[in-house]
Amino acid sequence: MYWIATKASLLSTYFLFPFGLCYIIPTITLIFLSIIHKKLKIKEPEKGWLFLLFLGAVIFGLVDHLWNGEIFLIGENPIMDIVLGIIITFSVFIVWRIIVYIYKIRKREIY
Repeated sequence: MYWIATKASLLSTYFLFPFGLCYIIPTITLIFLSIIHKKLKIKEPEKGWLFLLFLGAVIFGLVDHLWNGEIFLIGENPIMDIVLGIIITFSVFIVWRIIVYIYKIRKREIY
């Protein structure tokens, strides 16, 4: 009975997130940032860097899954895939903040 419940849960998760869970969260974040960027007409280069970092994360996730033949598969533990997606998203934000911090320090040194 446990096996049937587990497989049904994975199947329902598959229909919600057919392309894998670990890079769906960075993809959703990228789409959200794109909409915000267009609506607010942001001209700061730092925001464009964030967009490019997320685009790179999404492309990396796609290539990784294609390379491993997992594009339409969900792992044994979908919760861990979601956690990995959250970690990837936070990692991109942290790297972006470091890049912006270094940029602002160097910009101050120039002027």
